[in-house]
Amino acid sequence: MGTTVREVAFSTGEGSLRGELRVPARAETVVVILSGECGAGQTPQESALEREFTDRGIGTFVVDLLTAREASERESRLDIELLGRRIDSLHNWLGRQAMLDTLDIAVCAADTAAPAAIQYVDSASSKPVAVAFWNGRLDLLDGELSGLEIPVLFACTEQNSFLTQLNQTAYDSRAVDSKRAEFLAVAGRIDGGQIATWFERQLTADRSPQHV
Repeated sequence: MGTTVREVAFSTGEGSLRGELRVPARAETVVVILSGECGAGQTPQESALEREFTDRGIGTFVVDLLTAREASERESRLDIELLGRRIDSLHNWLGRQAMLDTLDIAVCAADTAAPAAIQYVDSASSKPVAVAFWNGRLDLLDGELSGLEIPVLFACTEQNSFLTQLNQTAYDSRAVDSKRAEFLAVAGRIDGGQIATWFERQLTADRSPQHV
């Protein structure tokens, strides 16, 4: 059996957003890949990350949190409340999909989607099984980083010293309380294979015989 692929659109109450859902036949988890700075389909990095997950038998849902018009507006890209509402709408849509009923949900959030995803995870009654932040704009986070008792990865590129320091500090704050936090700083672009491998490791650990 192959991979089920669906181009989807869902209403946010503020318009319609698009995404691509890919679920391999043997998938047990779908990773929701979020960006707060794109609104015109997948970026090359998102496409590469999607392929890495598919090759590992992990489902993906790549979602534009902004319309093309909004993505062209700096104010919208930095509007964490707006991005948070979009993630809430996405969460509600996922909950109505029968094909996802038996699958775990994980989150990979880039740039300005990261602080919105953190707020979502903090408040969600049903937590994702793992979450990764990719060049996350954690300076836009409203309040302290808390509530992340699930496996979490802070990944960034070394060239951006501002983001590296932000993510290093966030990792340090979580590492004090939890051994389930990891920090990854790489030279050049972040390799989607590194992030996919991290998720694969967390998901395999969660399904070990000791996991309840």
